[in-house]
Amino acid sequence: MGKSLRKQLKSAFTLAELLITLAIIGIIAALTIPTLIQNYQERAWQTASEVFERKLEESLKVMNSQATLAGYRTTADFVDELSKHMKINKICSNDEITTCFADKVYWGEENEEIDMTKIKTASNFGIDTWGTETVGIQFANGVTGVVAYNPDCRQDPFSNQITGTDCIAMLYDVSGYKAPNTSNKDLYALNVSRLGKLCALEFN
Repeated sequence: MGKSLRKQLKSAFTLAELLITLAIIGIIAALTIPTLIQNYQERAWQTASEVFERKLEESLKVMNSQATLAGYRTTADFVDELSKHMKINKICSNDEITTCFADKVYWGEENEEIDMTKIKTASNFGIDTWGTETVGIQFANGVTGVVAYNPDCRQDPFSNQITGTDCIAMLYDVSGYKAPNTSNKDLYALNVSRLGKLCALEFN
């Protein structure tokens, strides 16, 4: 019996060995869990973007079929009609966009900080010929957006194949006011070629 008991004691973990094992597990978890969380978050943002764009496209198709997609002089008039087809909690005028949208976002490969109070017209989206002001929107699903409408938008009464790229330009954030407010993370764009001030001279 004595020899058997000694064998059992020898095969057991000591407290020091157990603590070292737990410490190693803790270090591995600390290194891997943030990456797993980040990957999950990025997938969640991408999924939210896909769902939002699908709902927007469906709403624009319905507007097209009802002949209410075109013919607006201002972005505000267009957004009023859009609110009949998508659940919108709040619409913010051009002078109060940041009551509907984050005041700063980070855009482009270098994450340039953009002051959203200066995004006043479609030209700030790279749409030089539209000549319309931007409007802020808070959707019921938590997405926030800044949109500009094209008064020259055309609709085909015989087809519903409208995605909106000829009618609207939109910057939208699937996480609303929450960080990081950064492009290709929670910040996405439709028909936006630039964001910010126009340059005096530009190269392609």
